[in-house]
Amino acid sequence: MREKVAFQGTALDAALTHFKHTLCPTEGAIISTCNRTEVYCPGDLEIEKVVGWWQGYVGINEGALSPHLYCLRGKAAVQHMMRVASGLDSMVLGETQILGQLKVAYHFAEKVGMVGKSLSRLFQHSFHVAKKVRTYTDISKHSFSVSYLALKLAKQIYADIKKTTILFIGAGENIELALKQFGREPIQKIYIANRSLAKAQYLADSYDAQAIALSEIECCLDKVDIIIASTHSAEYVLKKEHLIPYLKKRKGKRLLMIDLAVPRDIDPALSQFEEVFLYNLDDLQNMIQDNLSFRQKAAVGAEAIIQTEANEFMDWLHHQSEVNNINQYLKNIDEHKNQSLKLARNRLRSGLSPESVLERLANDLSHKLAHIPIVSIKESKLIKEVLEEI
Repeated sequence: MREKVAFQGTALDAALTHFKHTLCPTEGAIISTCNRTEVYCPGDLEIEKVVGWWQGYVGINEGALSPHLYCLRGKAAVQHMMRVASGLDSMVLGETQILGQLKVAYHFAEKVGMVGKSLSRLFQHSFHVAKKVRTYTDISKHSFSVSYLALKLAKQIYADIKKTTILFIGAGENIELALKQFGREPIQKIYIANRSLAKAQYLADSYDAQAIALSEIECCLDKVDIIIASTHSAEYVLKKEHLIPYLKKRKGKRLLMIDLAVPRDIDPALSQFEEVFLYNLDDLQNMIQDNLSFRQKAAVGAEAIIQTEANEFMDWLHHQSEVNNINQYLKNIDEHKNQSLKLARNRLRSGLSPESVLERLANDLSHKLAHIPIVSIKESKLIKEVLEEI
């Protein structure tokens, strides 16, 4: 399901634009990573409409998405974004990659004109909270990244990592992080395959690797020991039927395959071969769960910071509501004043005495200006009575 609802690369831009024009013209953002897809939108927008748009846009059956959803409103939604930014809701507790992905989501929303005052403030406040959490807690210390686990797996399967040949498929952030991990080891040979050969070459120059086009990966499939894939492809980059001939050539030689993509790049059916060790993001997440105790203690302090900062944001939001109400009230006063002055001038022109006109003007203004406060007091009293009754 995660694969079906993910928006990667330019697909995110297109989805946001469609969301804006069909359902939410004011404010909204979509965060889409390997572990989550989230839609942020105004609180008065009905959740059923958002889910309906989402299912229709990605082309899944009505009702298919609902069992997998969570919906947060108000302060809970504010806290959630702050937790996401701080790495508290990630596969790897305390990881920092998510903050960059959150900034990408903000950039895309800003690009299509969907970042208003409230959403802008929420994103900026969340970035501030993430920095504060990493400064004042140990949440990011001793954290296991997915790329670190990939290297750890490789060392478990191959006695001497120095003698291995690795194929990286893709040239995005996940691949670059993995390259940094494996680049610390004297690997025998590294290939980097990507649709954009220029981007692959850029990475290859930094890691003493060989860049190849994605269409050329067949030239090294019978030579590599490790394949790490993370692209934005909508279908499998490596399919079972394509790899079978190369597996035969390898004559039982082990092959470690790590799929970091959502949707997946590597056909899961390849795991049926005895010599293939295939891991995806969910497999890595299960491994990560065993190494959480240290960061869980640090997370307690992080949650306290988020609670305080979320309260501060909600205070700001309520203040904005008060300011809007005051501005509207002042606008109403101005309209009533202009209306009353127009009536007063007409009465003077009709020959009424200035004294009676002034008296009518004063009465009109006092009644109109007192109306809204009186209604508010009555409503406040009614609410108080209801609460007392409850």
